Amino acid sequence: DISGGFDNNNGKAIVGRVAFSPFLGAEIGASGHYGAYDPFGQRNLSIWAIDWTLVRGPFELIGESIWTHAQNNAVNLNGTPCTNATSIGGIAPGHFCPEDMQGYYIQGNYHFLPQWMTNLAPSFFRPEISTLTTMLRWEQVNTNLQMSGGLGQLQRLTWGLNYRPTEDTVFKLDLQYSPEAVDRNGQRIHDRAFLLSAATYF
Repeated sequence: DISGGFDNNNGKAIVGRVAFSPFLGAEIGASGHYGAYDPFGQRNLSIWAIDWTLVRGPFELIGESIWTHAQNNAVNLNGTPCTNATSIGGIAPGHFCPEDMQGYYIQGNYHFLPQWMTNLAPSFFRPEISTLTTMLRWEQVNTNLQMSGGLGQLQRLTWGLNYRPTEDTVFKLDLQYSPEAVDRNGQRIHDRAFLLSAATYF
């Protein structure tokens, strides 16, 4: 929390979500946020999102799309133009601060645990609590819709494999490919990454 626990204005924000499940294993949701973000309470931040989930046996299809509008964010509080000092989200320094942003992702999951793995190491691969999940995810975000030529647009394709020995512990392997990434100089590049991570809960 970079605000130090204090609100920068005395305004209130409205936040909510509604969901509809047409049948078991499927859900469509819509959520939103509306409230002032500047010290004088005169500029509003609007965030609207839709999300979806479809579960069929070991298969899952999930996703979300979000739209954001920061009112008058391209103008400083003193009335001067607001420009970014560093490269942000594919936008080189010196461009106007964003007012509109949009992003989405679509992800497919498949849960499985082969019998031969249980036979090979029954203490590590226990069908009653252990599972493997492979996933494929496509995501795209545009951090400044006012910019022409696709500036501010970032994309990523991720393939992952997760192992959960128990529900509360997970080991993850991710391979990422970004066809529209940006280097430190603000130049477009094709980026690749290999990630290993682990998490547990108490």
